[in-house]
Amino acid sequence: MQPIYLIIFFISSLLNSAEYYVFPRNMHLNDYDGSIDNPFYTIQQAIDTMESGDVCILRKGVYHEEIIIDSMNDISFESFNDERVVLDGTISIDSTWVPYSGNIWKTELDFDIWQLFIDRNEIMMARWPNASFEDGSIWDKENHWAHGRIDQDENAYTNGTLIDEPNSDIDLAASGFNIENAIAILNVGSFRTWSRIVNSHSGNTFTYDTVPSWKTKHHDYFLEGKLEFLDSEGEWFFDVDEQVLYLWAPNNADPNTLNIRGKVQSYAFQINNSNNVEINGLEFFGTTVKFDNSDYGIIDDCNFYYPSCYKRMLRIVDTKPDMTLFDSSNNCIVKNSAFRYTDGSAIEMYANNNTIENCYFYHIDYSATDLNGLMTT
Repeated sequence: MQPIYLIIFFISSLLNSAEYYVFPRNMHLNDYDGSIDNPFYTIQQAIDTMESGDVCILRKGVYHEEIIIDSMNDISFESFNDERVVLDGTISIDSTWVPYSGNIWKTELDFDIWQLFIDRNEIMMARWPNASFEDGSIWDKENHWAHGRIDQDENAYTNGTLIDEPNSDIDLAASGFNIENAIAILNVGSFRTWSRIVNSHSGNTFTYDTVPSWKTKHHDYFLEGKLEFLDSEGEWFFDVDEQVLYLWAPNNADPNTLNIRGKVQSYAFQINNSNNVEINGLEFFGTTVKFDNSDYGIIDDCNFYYPSCYKRMLRIVDTKPDMTLFDSSNNCIVKNSAFRYTDGSAIEMYANNNTIENCYFYHIDYSATDLNGLMTT
């Protein structure tokens, strides 16, 4: 008789499930009940009401939330009639910009950002040698990274030191930069790349804290983390200590006239200790999803734009970015979804029997820095 009782329990749970609606433009109402006529204003309001078997249906709009799901099973999230629902991890930068130097402008913030967008297109972090997203040079390691001398002389230096091998276009000593306290992205481990603070610099030689995996071949690097590297159109820099944002806008534009947004969030959904949670038909911009100790999770028919980004602009080094992550989570599925423009891994899944099925990946991780494994993303 036990199977009959189980079937009756399952059918009963389905009959008792509820649908809750959310509409981000509903904030002027005071009598939210989650119905289609009086929807909640935030997703978190719905979660605080939901029980096992319930469905959260999202009306079209942009949602900026850090949603926490803890110890809840058998719940799902979906868009209403395929309306466009965007989980946005960025906020608008509305403070006043003033001229700083030449075509560079500055503004003061009261929050940290580690990725910048104009009209929802990513702007290049100030770096040396220069590179660009627009012309694809960000992917050109041969011509837009600097190179170490180790390929010419295997005894040129050891782990913790790098001697630049100049060419006609890229020459550290000739650049005029003092790179002490800059951030070096160091491909000195063959297939492995590390980020380190520069400890000292003289001419074409600089030092850094040693890396765990160092090989005598293929030494390449680029630099970030100093305002002096902001020397070309379409670059930006954030001084995390002074809370000042600097920008040389494309086409030398006045930033006060532009739609500028900054990334302030790692995860829109943090799902902890919760099984059978489904996310269907949603779009993510500058944010993503994390499952932790949560089995049988499903992501289906979702679009992820700029879901992950290193926090090097905040001077956080030797740390991989917060990316789409399934940690200690079994039997999870990511399907029919797209991941575009990641600075870091697109997705990582840890535990057993997890599946990625029929997904699209585009422009994934141009530096492959501080990651696990061979770092060949």
